[in-house]
Amino acid sequence: VAMRGGLRADGLSIVGGEAWGVAVTGDGRFDDREATVELSGLRGEGAVTVEDVNRVGDLPRLRMHDNASNDVRVEARVRTVVADARWRALGAAARYVVRPAMHLLVEGDRAPTLALDPGVTIAFGADAELDVGFGGRGGLVAVGDALHPVVFGAASAERWVGVQFGPRTEVARTAIRFARIEHAGAPSGAVLPACGCPGGRIDEAMLTLQGVTTPLALSDVAFVDGPPAGFAIVVAGDFPDYSASTGALDFTRAGVRCAVATPLRTGRCPVEPPRTAESR
Repeated sequence: VAMRGGLRADGLSIVGGEAWGVAVTGDGRFDDREATVELSGLRGEGAVTVEDVNRVGDLPRLRMHDNASNDVRVEARVRTVVADARWRALGAAARYVVRPAMHLLVEGDRAPTLALDPGVTIAFGADAELDVGFGGRGGLVAVGDALHPVVFGAASAERWVGVQFGPRTEVARTAIRFARIEHAGAPSGAVLPACGCPGGRIDEAMLTLQGVTTPLALSDVAFVDGPPAGFAIVVAGDFPDYSASTGALDFTRAGVRCAVATPLRTGRCPVEPPRTAESR
């Protein structure tokens, strides 16, 4: 699919392929995201590949079964979400996969928001990351439910960097609820003005708030298999007290040295010791 105007396809079945079932190339897209495309019997490395991250939200409803892989590969050769987008859940054993070392960005002049439906799973390749609100305004709504959490995970045994929010994050349009962040914490290379525990690596974190001036809406978030020398959350910036005890955050399987690196207070670390993880 390379049509800028959009391909009209409904009730289409793609069966028994040796490679991708669908390749959305360049800025091509589908015309109707409420249409249905069935993919089955595919023997390639994934079911769908998309070059432009802005076209992921245009994908039709995908029914995938009996494939070697149900991955929707987000190649992100155009990697910045510049307009509001919603990624729907793909179903059991199906996920979006972001290629290694890719910085997937949500930002722009129109202050886009990326919304992830309950049950969405995004697997990141080694050293990939999701960045919101750095070069321009942007927001992220990742709200699942108790049975269908939103999962940010890894595509391989190697760690990915994590979810990072910058100073231009649209806090009023950002929320993470009923979600899991797994196997993140590869070194980000960032030098952050935060207060951590002795020996803790500030640049190894699963979730980072860098220059965000207001606490984000976080609740019912589980941190799983984090970096042993790093943190589940790093908060860098001066704003009122941040408490990791609110929002039912789950650090019991984090595996990190400390749960939270606390923000600076007017350029200084607090006198009290930082909070440590309940369990390693």
